[in-house]
Amino acid sequence: MYHYKLQVLILSQDNRIYDAVSALEPLAGFEHELLLRQSADAAVKTADVIVCELSGAVLAELVKNSKPDAAIVFCAEPQTAEQLDAAVYQSLTDLCIIWSSVILIPEAMVSTG
Repeated sequence: MYHYKLQVLILSQDNRIYDAVSALEPLAGFEHELLLRQSADAAVKTADVIVCELSGAVLAELVKNSKPDAAIVFCAEPQTAEQLDAAVYQSLTDLCIIWSSVILIPEAMVSTG
């Protein structure tokens, strides 16, 4: 069986997203290396998965600087998500809408066993 270590970079000003992701068990054959940053740094270039809570302009720069096959999940309030540039929106792997301090995980990301 193969074994793969995923580097997951979480860009957020608070720990809610980090806490939610760190509570998830890796799938068989995987392990997670979780990195929490308040702003983008060199880890953007090496991360396999980037979960972020950033403004549109910073998000566009992040998309440009991330590695080509990185999965990018943007977490935002509904009004922020609506203001995303179309090109940036299309480059995202997923969009997670945050409603009043609650993180909603899209059904497609939830494993049903």
